[in-house]
Amino acid sequence: MKMNKKGTWLWLLVLMCILSSNGTAEAAVQSNQTKSDTMNYKYQNDVTQPTSTGIFTGLQTGNNNTLVWSGIPYAQAPVGDLRWKAPQPLSSSASEQYSARQAGNICTQLADGKVVGEEDCLYLNVYRPHTTATDLPVLVFLHGGGNVTGSSAALEAESLATSTQSVVVTVNYRLGLLGWLNNTAIKSGNPLEDSGNFALLDQIAALKWVQQQIGSFGGDPDNVTLGGQSAGARDVLALVISPLAKGLFAKVMPLSGGMTTATPAEGQAYSDSKLAAVLVQAGKASTTAEAMTYLQKTDTQTLQQTLRSLDSKQLVQAVGSVMIRMSEFPHLFADGHVLPKNGFDVVQTGQYNRVPMFNW
Repeated sequence: MKMNKKGTWLWLLVLMCILSSNGTAEAAVQSNQTKSDTMNYKYQNDVTQPTSTGIFTGLQTGNNNTLVWSGIPYAQAPVGDLRWKAPQPLSSSASEQYSARQAGNICTQLADGKVVGEEDCLYLNVYRPHTTATDLPVLVFLHGGGNVTGSSAALEAESLATSTQSVVVTVNYRLGLLGWLNNTAIKSGNPLEDSGNFALLDQIAALKWVQQQIGSFGGDPDNVTLGGQSAGARDVLALVISPLAKGLFAKVMPLSGGMTTATPAEGQAYSDSKLAAVLVQAGKASTTAEAMTYLQKTDTQTLQQTLRSLDSKQLVQAVGSVMIRMSEFPHLFADGHVLPKNGFDVVQTGQYNRVPMFNW
């Protein structure tokens, strides 16, 4: 969604109203369940901030009006055996030193017809005004791009943080077939991973990081607004109906989104065709028909080893760039664990994360 200058400032005004109000919904009350002694690390009004997962040194920007910490890891790199796995916790200590002066890798995607980014991309950025204020409202923002392109750089978060006197968190998460793959070839019996909703699990992991660590940056974990634009807004709405996201945000703000899900069967059919094409390109099969037979007949261990050895560039090229219609790239799978089997129809039952919503 492209906005003119007037529209931008109207959006900022709305954001200030939304972010400054306290969330009184069920989710805000439940958020304490995700916290631990990590909240003992207090904001120190400095570019160096201690957290329970390490000591992060960022930058002063915007005429020293803004503090920024970039490229903070929130999960292990989803590479090798962790490709198509749920995001795994970091093994780090509170005394470990990190430079947070440079943005982390963007996730693998196509840009101007070329493959850019890395699979090692589970990083987030934190922006806040350079003041002594604590318990600031928090905005976690999910970028657009059809869930096949885009990055945390999509939002001009630096001026937004100072204009709204809030903490803004922008997030990278897996894209394309690396982020959304519902296929029997990679299933292991773990309902998280069998869902195929790897990008959504990344976003949940980032929200858990916010609940546990944002107090170290002066944010209020009980006043988190989850926002997103376009595909990011669809993800926001999906998280509203995900039982795994309960208690991770107090309000939501989807900007130009939609209430859409895909079935596992749609994911299977789509990914079969794309994986078969990649197997032919990688020289694992001579024809598409042979590749389909390979997917269906090969034993699970061998097949998973093969798929995890495929070049991520080929997986990205198989999907292409951003698509508007959901049917072109099935994702947000209604698997019955990460997302309800009846998708957004669950709203009619009242069994969803009932939080205040501003819909642009």
